[in-house]
Amino acid sequence: MKTRIEQPKLDIKKNLKFIWFYLKKYKAKSVIILISSFLSTSLLSAAIFGQFYFTEYISKSWVSVDPDGGIPIPGAGPIWGTILVYSSLIITSYIIFFLLSVLQVFIMTKLAQTIGKQIRKDLFHKTLELKLSYFDSHPSGDIMSKLTNDVNNITNALTQNVTQFLTSTLQILFMLISMFIFSPILAVIVLCIAPFQFSFIFFILKKAQPNFLKKQVYIGELNGFVEETISGQKVINNFNKKNETIKDFTVINERIRVIDRKTSFLSGVVNPWNTLISSGTTVLIISMAFVFSSNNFEFGLINSTIGPNGKTNPATAFSLVLAFTMLLRSYTNPTFQIFQLLNVIQTALAGTERAFSIFSQEEEIKDYETIEVSGLKGDVVIKNLTFSYDGRRDVLKNISFHAKPGEVVGIVGPTGSGKTTIINLLTKFYDIEHGDITIDGISIKNITKNSLRNEVSIVLQDTFIFGESIYENIRRACSTATNEEIEDAAKMANAEHFILLLKDGYNTVIENNADELSQGQRQLLAIARAILKKSNILILDEATSSIDTKTEKDIQDAMIKLSKDKTTFVIAHRLSTIRNADQIIVLKEGEIIELGNHKSLIDKKGFYYNLYNSGINTPEDI
Repeated sequence: MKTRIEQPKLDIKKNLKFIWFYLKKYKAKSVIILISSFLSTSLLSAAIFGQFYFTEYISKSWVSVDPDGGIPIPGAGPIWGTILVYSSLIITSYIIFFLLSVLQVFIMTKLAQTIGKQIRKDLFHKTLELKLSYFDSHPSGDIMSKLTNDVNNITNALTQNVTQFLTSTLQILFMLISMFIFSPILAVIVLCIAPFQFSFIFFILKKAQPNFLKKQVYIGELNGFVEETISGQKVINNFNKKNETIKDFTVINERIRVIDRKTSFLSGVVNPWNTLISSGTTVLIISMAFVFSSNNFEFGLINSTIGPNGKTNPATAFSLVLAFTMLLRSYTNPTFQIFQLLNVIQTALAGTERAFSIFSQEEEIKDYETIEVSGLKGDVVIKNLTFSYDGRRDVLKNISFHAKPGEVVGIVGPTGSGKTTIINLLTKFYDIEHGDITIDGISIKNITKNSLRNEVSIVLQDTFIFGESIYENIRRACSTATNEEIEDAAKMANAEHFILLLKDGYNTVIENNADELSQGQRQLLAIARAILKKSNILILDEATSSIDTKTEKDIQDAMIKLSKDKTTFVIAHRLSTIRNADQIIVLKEGEIIELGNHKSLIDKKGFYYNLYNSGINTPEDI
């Protein structure tokens, strides 16, 4: 039950393009967010400028400065009307800033959920178009994790972080420009510290980045393991493998704990580092301002800190330092916020990488599949068919035979001889590599998959029953079928006797993967589907393998009626199932070693003769 998931490499540029592909579909909302971010940041900067002038005005009104640079002495009281105007304007700016921020969050939340819905929809549609080989090589739990957990990470990042990231970036830019307007020399000091601050952070993030993708991969692996464990509970209990299963779970769970600890630790180091640098920078700026003021050194630009007497003006210097520290705080806070967001952003990028891995898969539909077919007679010719699943070992080797309309063709052979592979190619679950299959003279390479599968009824050994009523389960074969037609199909498949014993008969809703039904009963429902579909090509892939002898006889009688005038392919481990077939194909190691009807193959006394007389009726031997 151990399954390792592939670990793709995180491509940030590609993933950002992926997210932008969806964002640009909603340009109007994106423009509103951008404009509101610009306005709110502008208002914040304006409020800080206003606070500078407000502080300077109060300082000059509250104190009187000796023209000779002496000690300030108490002066006239503040002009309350002017103070009221300043206060009202500044408070109004902050209120509008708040309202614009709320507007951004509202629009971005709505936009993010819409995008998340669209990504899930596109991913789900894409999975329905993928080649069967993708599902054979990827655990279903991991695929489910990509459609749910990874898309949720993208949505969360868009909801919580895009507006904050955009606003913070604009705020950093605005605050930096404002610091240069107030004091270029102090702004340069801040910029000189920035490389030292950011180099450490980028080093930490670079170390943490691969772990975010690994974490998502491991979560997908865990989902796949849990899904497999739940589905295989009966087998686990039957073979008393609970302890081994717990050990396997513990290994995967521990792997997530270790990788999560690494990402959390590395990401957690960033905040204390930022606090240290921010506090140190603030202390340094105040100290340098004091040194400049004490030495009557000009360090202002928007207003001169030097009075007419050539000495520092305390009110202006104090106001400038106060405003500059506010700008510095408004510069460092969004910087912290951006780096705090990087955890979620990197998780979202990892989710994007995994979601994109589905979009990048080759689709089942090919450009050259252009022929729509209907009403096929069922004249099937297989010509020189060679096929390999892995590109290394041929499962089929130069197979050729002809199934005429209305014939029943039995296919037998040991496990791994290629029986089911022929069916996979005939139904276009896999694409033909070498050779060809024609139906009514048309190469199935050029027939669209949808139209071909509409012409084929198939009953597999492993039957899937949906979580819906018996009526709806059988109606899957024909969405327009009436209840009466469904009941007729069930009678023909000999399924009605057990259906009527269920609690609500045909209206009984199947739950828990149809655990209340036996494997034989599930196959009877699948046969009823095939009967209801009324196609001219019928495929039975060991359809009676889990049915008792009496039921098998009933099914064979139904199959005789069902296969009338239909081309029928029967893969069977019970040779009695194909005894009356028009021709029997005997496969071994991917090659046809015998071909004929039952009588001619028995008379030949070859491989088929030995199978028939061996009395062994297991899939491993037939």
